[in-house]
Amino acid sequence: MKRATHFKLKQKKLVNYKMFTEGVIFLMKRKTKTGIKLISNLIERMSPTANQLPETPPDYIYNLIYLYRAYGLFVLEEYDSCLKDYIKANQIKKLNAGALFNLSLCQGLKALNGGEYENSISFFTKASQKMANHRDPYLLRAIAIVRFAMHKPIKLKTKTKMLKDAKRDLNRALVNSPKDY
Repeated sequence: MKRATHFKLKQKKLVNYKMFTEGVIFLMKRKTKTGIKLISNLIERMSPTANQLPETPPDYIYNLIYLYRAYGLFVLEEYDSCLKDYIKANQIKKLNAGALFNLSLCQGLKALNGGEYENSISFFTKASQKMANHRDPYLLRAIAIVRFAMHKPIKLKTKTKMLKDAKRDLNRALVNSPKDY
């Protein structure tokens, strides 16, 4: 990218790639709002215009732009906007396993925040099936189970079983945690 700037190449694609790279780097550096702003500007810049032919294939990074913005929005806990970006990215190109995992986590967190405990448990279960060796879906499902058991009127026997399930999930999360913590 430095060469492109050095030779003052103003080609639209190179400028788009530079904006994309900078946005992703800001996300990696935990400067999430700046990264999202750059990526959002790029989305506006790359969005098809009225005079552009619908058959024109989008740039190969077009779906990646939405995926990375979704990641940034996920970090900022803006789950509604995050879901919209995952859906848009999936419309452009079928999501890979990692993106589907993150989509399930996002759906689960949105449901959890909305008090939809059963839905959140279902989404976290789906995420744990996609990546069985990842701790987050087990930890989040345990949290959802405990909240469900505490906030919903259920029988004591059912509540006890649910809390045992939550404990089992917490143990799975510990087993799947990196050993350097």
